[in-house]
Amino acid sequence: MKPAGPGLTGVGRVVEGVLTGLDGIDHADLELRLLSPQPGARTMPWVQLSLPWRARGADVLYCPFYYRPLISACPVVVAIFDVLVLTHPEWFPVRGRHPFSELLLWSARRGAAVVTASQAVLAEIESMAGPLEERGTVVPLGVDGEHFRPRTSEETAAVLQRLGVAGPYLLATGSLHPRRGVDVALAALQELLPRWPDLRLVLVGRPEQRWGQVPDRLSGQVVLTGYIPDEDLPPLMSGAAAILSLSRGEGFDLPLLEGLACGAPVVASDIAVHREHFEQWARFVPVGDAEAVASAAEDLLRHSPSAEDRGDQAFEVRSCFRWEDSARAHLEVWRRAAERGKGR
Repeated sequence: MKPAGPGLTGVGRVVEGVLTGLDGIDHADLELRLLSPQPGARTMPWVQLSLPWRARGADVLYCPFYYRPLISACPVVVAIFDVLVLTHPEWFPVRGRHPFSELLLWSARRGAAVVTASQAVLAEIESMAGPLEERGTVVPLGVDGEHFRPRTSEETAAVLQRLGVAGPYLLATGSLHPRRGVDVALAALQELLPRWPDLRLVLVGRPEQRWGQVPDRLSGQVVLTGYIPDEDLPPLMSGAAAILSLSRGEGFDLPLLEGLACGAPVVASDIAVHREHFEQWARFVPVGDAEAVASAAEDLLRHSPSAEDRGDQAFEVRSCFRWEDSARAHLEVWRRAAERGKGR
């Protein structure tokens, strides 16, 4: 059972990954119901009114979207992947902050269990909501190792031809939202162009421009792909001279993990979550430092890792981050919550 729809992002991709992982492990005692709102339904009313009703009879309700219903007949496990709406409210429109921001900490305090993907985020949650003790569990996410793996130069060339990309390129994912650090990638590109005039920056993700736009002086060097088919992303990652993961804040960073799993060199912002999970593979640069990004990217342009080194990296990463392991840990959290619910 998987969530429907192409181009899943964020929570949808996590849910898909966990469900895929469950397919690969023994969970004979688990009866799973996937509940989702009808197209066009407003999220908050659905969570608070429709979801508890549809979940009646369940032993545990898992809410992978940061908050839980105010009322539930069964224990609720809530996943909180980051607290950026509280630490950086300026990154979110007012309409998107409330009442979401208030419900996040309330849900952390009232959930039968809280799942997050990194120790750094768990510490932030506890600094705001108080100690979670045995209710708080860190469960790293996974990567689809069959899909995200090094691809051949022929596969990469076919994708690049469709996108109209020629010459060496750097790759970044995400919109021009300030959190994602794409502005730093653009500044690094500007720094590199005098020495690498054929260099391109490929930006994959939401095409909206409300947070900024590509400067006119760089428009000929930047390729905005929008969302691309799932099958195109691994070849595109595999062929990049470097993937730039320059986020100013993350709860985990799945695109960074997927790039590493494709064997791509990664230049990443030096934030706690990146260090926690990816220190042995990524090259770290100070947050917002375009000159450091340009220096690291230029080193990779001049000294690209060998195919053997890329393959070794990909194998290690895919072995360390398996959706089966993540699903197994989720299942254990659900079981413990259900058992505590029976004792109420």
